[in-house]
Amino acid sequence: MVSGKSREQTQRHLITMATFIVSTPDGKTSKNKQWTSPQLGLLLKCMIRKYTNLQCAQVIEHYFHGRTEGKAERVTHHVQSLKQEPKLKNGNQQLHDGSFATWIELHQVPTADVENINSNWADWTTLKTHEGVLLELLSTNSNQKGFDLRDPHSEESYYAGLLQQLIPTSEPLPILVARIHEAFSRFKECKPPLRDDAGLWKKEAIKNWIKAWKVEEGVAQIFENMATNV
Repeated sequence: MVSGKSREQTQRHLITMATFIVSTPDGKTSKNKQWTSPQLGLLLKCMIRKYTNLQCAQVIEHYFHGRTEGKAERVTHHVQSLKQEPKLKNGNQQLHDGSFATWIELHQVPTADVENINSNWADWTTLKTHEGVLLELLSTNSNQKGFDLRDPHSEESYYAGLLQQLIPTSEPLPILVARIHEAFSRFKECKPPLRDDAGLWKKEAIKNWIKAWKVEEGVAQIFENMATNV
């Protein structure tokens, strides 16, 4: 049986466009219902990655619509409960890479639930990595003019072309443009904002975003692969 850790490491580096900027929560409302193993396990993965409570809430909401509504306070109780499980901690009383496997054993989590958790986590990691790549492109090509003002998706089309060069995909360009448009919408919600009052992308804010979501390694890998293949 592949351990949770090794499975995650394997899936993290399968960077393809297939899961780029996918926003498909299950559509079922989870509010006021008891948390399930797939939800708690995904939360634990977030905690091991050292996400803030707000980030944890956003991840859970992405896959389980209505569970947290993206609010930090909606995960606080379960974060504290997981932190209070002594067997999940190392000698420094911290969660670590082996905490997930230990949690599975302690709670006898069904294999199907473990696979669901690992799949969602790999998907989320890829999602944020691809968004990080897009933001790096926005930062690198920051504020250049020349987009066709008659085309409302001119900017998205331009960056879709760049992304096709970086991340393998068989998807039609219009689909990719639509997904980048969705990403732009999410970027508008970021706090602190990623653009200044004039609408120009802020390099330092983008750098901090990539660092906050812990995707520096994945983003760097994609650009390194591009440089190697040139």
